[in-house]
Amino acid sequence: MLAFRSVGNHPRVADGPLACAEIDHTELDIFVVDDTYGLPIGRPHFTACIDTYTRCVLGIYVGFIPPSYESVAKCLKHAFLPKINLKNEYPGIKSEWPAYGVMRELVLDNALEFHCGALEQVCLTLGITIHFSPRRQPWYKGTIERFFGRVNHSLSHSLPGTSFSNVLERGDYRSVDNAAIRLSAFNFFIRKWVVDI
Repeated sequence: MLAFRSVGNHPRVADGPLACAEIDHTELDIFVVDDTYGLPIGRPHFTACIDTYTRCVLGIYVGFIPPSYESVAKCLKHAFLPKINLKNEYPGIKSEWPAYGVMRELVLDNALEFHCGALEQVCLTLGITIHFSPRRQPWYKGTIERFFGRVNHSLSHSLPGTSFSNVLERGDYRSVDNAAIRLSAFNFFIRKWVVDI
């Protein structure tokens, strides 16, 4: 009896930095509070773009814009540009974030926001080849899926207001009542985690 089934490898073999990147969204396992009023506002969406060769995070977007072309565009803009103002915007970050640039290939899933003409036009203009992952094959974008798991387990689950990954883990913990991290503070924490940790 086999304990595990074979799922195959990533179909795109990256031969160097920026050869191939993956982008996707997730809803984070944490409730954050409003910067102005201090009231819980929900679980933010997280869009990330990661280089498959170096495993470096090229760009991120954290906020309440649901998965859409707008959140993808904000993440890709962050991925394309150097992060020269990072230490000025977030003084507690010690290291540099040297990962940026235009990738040759971009791996996406089949979500509606990835099938829009505006994204295709941007990729065509910049010379990026788009590859859509087959349905129900998460290992096609395994790098970004593992990254989201690490963010939730290493960062979100260690902060007050975590919703954990499932109901059994949460138990009697009341996530909304314990929410204490402001969205701006969470944006700092996630950048510090990516860059310094």
